Amino acid sequence: MKKWGSILLAALLCLALSGCGKRDQQAIETTVNNFFAAVQEGEWERAKEENCTSRYDSGTFRIEDKVAYYYDLIHVLLRENLGDTFRQEGERFLHHALSKFVPSYAIESIEIERGSPTKERTARVTVRGKSIDFHQLPLQLEPEAIITQYTNTHLYELAAILRSQGEDAMGRRLYDAVAPLIYDDLCKQVDEIEPVDFACVLTLKGNDGEWRIDRIQEL
Repeated sequence: MKKWGSILLAALLCLALSGCGKRDQQAIETTVNNFFAAVQEGEWERAKEENCTSRYDSGTFRIEDKVAYYYDLIHVLLRENLGDTFRQEGERFLHHALSKFVPSYAIESIEIERGSPTKERTARVTVRGKSIDFHQLPLQLEPEAIITQYTNTHLYELAAILRSQGEDAMGRRLYDAVAPLIYDDLCKQVDEIEPVDFACVLTLKGNDGEWRIDRIQEL
């Protein structure tokens, strides 16, 4: 009788562990998919906040450096305080540029550390896909040429605003008009960058169906 009890206990334990394993794998896939979905939507901060640990490190993948490049680019354009339209168009460009980071990806494999589901464990997920080729940066930022061209084309219109409403009104009209042109040019440059293959390993930490990305290492 004791023998059958031991066999039954072992079977129940295997069943429980199998259920935990499936739950963990599903949770890991969800975290990874949510992370890349947020990146594809241009929501980098949300990608980190919702799916990464507080000690998250992008390792050699260095996605923060690539994000920082665009933030720095926008900062150059916005530091002159050229109005709400300029700021809104800058945010539109930033969202567009970040959404191009990883146009496609696929989870290749998931390895989960064995151990107690009540203690923190490690999982490693291999991901392959397409990423923007950052060797083709920096973008060509030439707002002066666009502003000059617009001014020459709309000289009489701007002069009329200057006479009737003053210099500030003319400046607002000019910058509101050229902001979409400047950022459309940058968006076009981003779209023309050919994607390249990438592969990385995401290290996740978690337990009992709760997993977060702790590190990304480029292969």
